[in-house]
Amino acid sequence: MLRQIGEFYHQGENDDTSRVWMTCWHHGGRILASCGDDKAVRVWSLVGEPGTTQNCIWSVERRSMTVTHGRFDPLRFLMTEKDEDEDFSVSSILQPHTQDVKQVVWHPTEDLLVSCSYDSSIRFYRYDGEDWVTQQKIDGCHVGTLFVRENVDSKSADQDTWKSVARYEVENTRWPLYSVTWNTTNDVIATGGGDSKIRLFKISTSSESPVIEHLGVVGRHEFDVNHVVWNPNPKFSNLLTSASDDGTIRLWELEI
Repeated sequence: MLRQIGEFYHQGENDDTSRVWMTCWHHGGRILASCGDDKAVRVWSLVGEPGTTQNCIWSVERRSMTVTHGRFDPLRFLMTEKDEDEDFSVSSILQPHTQDVKQVVWHPTEDLLVSCSYDSSIRFYRYDGEDWVTQQKIDGCHVGTLFVRENVDSKSADQDTWKSVARYEVENTRWPLYSVTWNTTNDVIATGGGDSKIRLFKISTSSESPVIEHLGVVGRHEFDVNHVVWNPNPKFSNLLTSASDDGTIRLWELEI
């Protein structure tokens, strides 16, 4: 099952007024980006081993950086470790968007971050050696909200025929499921939804037809779970983050 090993507020200390729409892990596994309805993108660094509380000192809202205590890690994100009983806090912010930031996505191999917003714009960010800057912005690129995901293998499925091989009906909730993420290391599937719960599933191939097994439910968030995502680095593949309407980002460890 999942064990919670971290919790912090996207907008600021104990501020539960900001929805967190999404989190996205950097391909290296130690950097996490988050976005929400406060028009900001924040970057968090996992300094040390999982389970220690971290302090974010950079986020995307102003082109400035305030350093209190900390150091640059190998990916040049400044972080500070704090006692486990303290909350996460933000020391400086950058905010190029004018409305909710709905999605953030890291480049598959480079230290490049992309965000898209209800303001119909896309922003690209890169560290220039001293500060985080907007490398490129595309304004008015869509007349409505757009959601995009990358296809790493770049294979077209236009002419393929898809069929359902397994189905699981969640019967003990009337709320929608908003997010699903598949762990490529252990094949555990996690979902988040409107009932504030995270559910775990696994595909069993022991029989002739694949079967979806329900592993368990975790309900720590107070409101909707908008997004869940596994860490892409095999070294940290047991780490899951969840983003919620309660303003928190929670870090979970899978115990099998």
